[in-house]
This record gives sequence, structure tokens and C-alpha cells, in this order.
Amino acid sequence: MKNKLLSSIVVTGLAFSGAQAVEVNAFGHIGGVYDQGLSNKNIPEGYTKKGAFGGATGHLGVDIGFGSIHIGAGAYSGVSIYKSKGMPNRYGSDYVDLSDLYLKYDSGMLQIAVGRFNNEFLGTDWLTAYTQGVGFKYQSRSIGVWATWMNDFTTYGYAPGRMASELASWGKFPSSFKSFDIGKRDIIAGGVNLNFGFLTIDPFVHYYRYPYDGKLQAGAKLGLIFGEDGSAFQSKTSLRYMWQNILGVKNDDSMLFWGDQEFVFGGIFKLGGGYFATTKNGISTVNNMTRFYGATFFTPYSGINGTESYFNYKTNTWYAFTGVKSQFFDLDVLYADGDYSEFSAIASVTIFDVKTKGSLNGIALKVGGGYVSNGFSKKRDLSLSNVVGFVKLSY
Repeated sequence: MKNKLLSSIVVTGLAFSGAQAVEVNAFGHIGGVYDQGLSNKNIPEGYTKKGAFGGATGHLGVDIGFGSIHIGAGAYSGVSIYKSKGMPNRYGSDYVDLSDLYLKYDSGMLQIAVGRFNNEFLGTDWLTAYTQGVGFKYQSRSIGVWATWMNDFTTYGYAPGRMASELASWGKFPSSFKSFDIGKRDIIAGGVNLNFGFLTIDPFVHYYRYPYDGKLQAGAKLGLIFGEDGSAFQSKTSLRYMWQNILGVKNDDSMLFWGDQEFVFGGIFKLGGGYFATTKNGISTVNNMTRFYGATFFTPYSGINGTESYFNYKTNTWYAFTGVKSQFFDLDVLYADGDYSEFSAIASVTIFDVKTKGSLNGIALKVGGGYVSNGFSKKRDLSLSNVVGFVKLSY
């Protein structure tokens, strides 16, 4: 059945592409991580050894392009190599999943994808994942529109902007190797992107067909950017708002207020801070754009979806950060306090990064590691701390 479906996609792509030249590119990664708990609070309940785990993930896909028409197929894998007693298996027991099987049209301004695919091209703050469904985006200089129907999804552990997150956990599409049922994890969402140069406004709506009678979210992001990328000085301000309601549940409306300010010097050094607050029961989403590493690397409490660790309860939290973003070295240092607290320092060194024919994104090797704790506040017993190391080859 899968072979017949892939053959149909190939034939369709050829029919649309005509005499366009064919481009074949591989994409994906392979890498591993080791995470060691250091404090007594890192000991799983009922055990005596500090929590630790090591694992690896790999992704191999092939994109065949006929001009604006693309077809693709890929597989994603995750395996636990080591875990201390009492630690959950963060990589499951399924080992492999069909991550990509898509037909995509990409003219630059207009992108449409159908099947299983990485939906990061939509540019959403809250739904970044591998999607089973349909994705649409139109983007001109001043206005953009995006929409998606997600019949099913998985993050494979990936958290946007956080180094090595896709190496620290893995979980397949829930519907894989099953009936691909429609209606159990459906999300219908859309938004508008208004770009006025230094000012961007991005309203959105999400409708989840679960839990209970469904969930509705609506909100917007306002962005202010002063200075060009790579200039001596640049300021980036993001103000986010979200409202959430669980349908069929009385008086459960919740809201998120979030402001983030980043200054960039010389296109390399960053410095900034932010604050967020949620009301009542907080909000929960597929993914998030926070700067936190706790949900990725804390043991034994970390998990594949870290959104709930930050927003899914009534909370007030502030944070400050600094770091480096460059061609061969990246560094994230953050301190947060309030209802959520964290100190993290994660670095990555690029051994090589080259563009080459046959690779969609180029070939790069990165090694790194760092330290994550839940802060130094004396208000409560905060004593989780972890040291982590990783290596990743992407292509």
C-alpha cells in the first residue's frame, strides 16, 4: 500500500514538472547525547542512583525536486543506549517511524505540502512539529497567510532554538502502523503575517478537536526589529498573547502574556530578558519558542513535550539571557526565576559545515554540552542539576 502511494506521488510530480531538471537531495541527522544528574533530587523515587540516560536519534530523508514540485520520503529513529535504574525510557520501544511521505509545491512565495512532513516552513510559534495532514503558506513582502490541518503530529523531541533537543528524546506519530484515524488528534489552525519592515503583527487561531469537546486558542505576536542582521547593533522585541478555552468545561478560560527583548551586538553577541504570566490553568500547545532547556535535560523529570513545564499552570516567571550565535560557536546562558526557575549554560562547537551537492541543508558536524539546574532560589528546595554532552552530524 505504501509503495503504491509513493508511486502515485512520483507520477503526479512528473506530470506537473514537465521537462524541469530533477534534483535529488538527502536531509536529516544522526547524533547522540548523554545526560547525567548531579544532585540527590535527580535520584528517581524509590532508587539510590542519580538519574542518567544516553540515547541516539537519526533521520534520513530524500527530497526529489522537479522545479517547484517536490516529493519526499524519510524515516526517523530513536534508541535508548543507557538509562539508570528508575529512569523512564525517553526513546520508547518502537525504534523507527515513517517521518516523511509528501508532495509539496514550493514557488518561494507559495508553499503547499500534503502527507507527512516537517511543518516548520509555516513559521508558527506553537505548532512546530512533523505533521500528518496539509500545510499551506503564502508570503509576500508585506503580507502572509498560513493554514494547516494536522490529522496527527509528533515533535520527535525537537524544541525550536534549543541545541540538541532532538537528540534527548524520541516518540513516533501515535497513528503510525495503525489505522491513521481522522478525528482523534486533529488540529485546524491558521494565521496572518503582516510585515511592515520594523513592525510585524501575527494573529492566529488554533482549534484542537480534543480534549473533551475540543480546545480553542487565539492570540497574536507583535514584533519590533530595529537594525539589520549582522549590523553593529540590533534590537528584537516580541510581545505575545494567547487565550485558551476547553470547550464543554465551564469557567476554564486561561491567558498567556509574554514579552521578550533581545539585543544583538555585531551580529554575534546577544543579551536580553523577558517575562511571562499565565492565568488559571495556563495553556498547552504542541511546541513553544521559549529559551529554556529544563524540559529537555532535567532528569528524571524531563520529557518529549516541554510546553507544560513552563505554561500549563498559573505562573509568573522572569528571565535574563546572554550568549553567542556564530558560524562555528554557539552559546546559550540563561537564568530564570519565579514560578519556573532555571540556570542553563549550553555550548556547541561546529567542527565543519559545508554546502555540497546532494545534501538539502549541507553537511555539518557539531559537538557540545553544558549544565542545567533549576536555579539558586532559597524560596524552596531547588536542587536539580544535570550535565550533558552531545554530538550531531546533520546533512
